[in-house]
Amino acid sequence: QRTLHRRCRQEFGVSMRTYLREVRIIRAMELLSSGNWNVGTVAASIGFNSPAAFTSTFSRRLGITPGEFMRASRLASVAQTAL
Repeated sequence: QRTLHRRCRQEFGVSMRTYLREVRIIRAMELLSSGNWNVGTVAASIGFNSPAAFTSTFSRRLGITPGEFMRASRLASVAQTAL
């Protein structure tokens, strides 16, 4: 297990925990921007025990809540289809 953590730091320059959190946030962004998922379902699907923990982590990382991200993604999608 230590070898895996060491290798992660060598390859990606971050701890295993940070790397996994980033992967989870990226997946959450994909799911939220699809418009087919709610925040609670996304939180559970990427491994968070509660929507509140997910919202807190997401907000700290991106500076906006998952709900705000969904609304912004929806607006961007509508604007792009209008072009």
